[in-house]
This record gives sequence, C-alpha cells and structure tokens, in this order.
Amino acid sequence: MGTARSGDRKNGVEFGQTGPVRGFTRGIAIASVLALMPQVAPAPANADIPELTRCVADAELLTGSTGPSVTCLQWTLMWKGLYRGLVNGVYDQATFDAVIAFQQANPPLTLTGHGGVQTLIAMGIYS
Repeated sequence: MGTARSGDRKNGVEFGQTGPVRGFTRGIAIASVLALMPQVAPAPANADIPELTRCVADAELLTGSTGPSVTCLQWTLMWKGLYRGLVNGVYDQATFDAVIAFQQANPPLTLTGHGGVQTLIAMGIYS
C-alpha cells in the first residue's frame, strides 16, 4: 500500500485537491449538516431571579456583605445600567464600583462605595 499523492485517485476520490473549490465544498457540506440537524432546545438555566415584586434593602451594605439586600442592590444597579457582574448576593468589587458610579451620578451622595441609608433611599430600595 502506498500513500496517496496529489492527483492520485482511489475509489473515485482525487487526493491532494487544493484551491477554493475544496473550501467551498467543505462549507456547503457543513451548512447542509447544520440545516438538516434537528433543532436542539436550550437546556433550562437555574438562576435566582427575584419575583416581580419590589425588592428592598434594609441594612448598611459593605464589601463582604451577603444576602437578599445585596441581591436587591445588585439588581437595582443592573437595571440602572451600572452593574455588569453576577447577581449573586455577594457585595464584591464589581458591586462596590457600581455603587460608586451611582453615587457619582446622584449628588449630593457621599462617594463611599457603601450601600448606606442615603444611597439606598436614592435608589428607592430602602425599607
């Protein structure tokens, strides 16, 4: 048995074919397979999404704080376009940075990065 060289034919297949036709043919084959595949439904995602009721925060929130008040703060900052981190109920650096951005956009709030009473009132989530 020898190895196939460019221009050799075996069982009607030419080996070593190069050029744009090969890439085009491969693209058509891939597109055909994708078009004929049954549609696969996405897997269900598990996420803690608050109910469609008003969330509230009732405590001074600092870096390292955890719980539903932090989740509410993160959701509120996300809806205001200031937070792009995970909504996970953990007051992390991304939450701190988003609170600073909110405080900067809402003078006369003091720039602390903490979810204090005045900041939470300004967000409309203090209870």
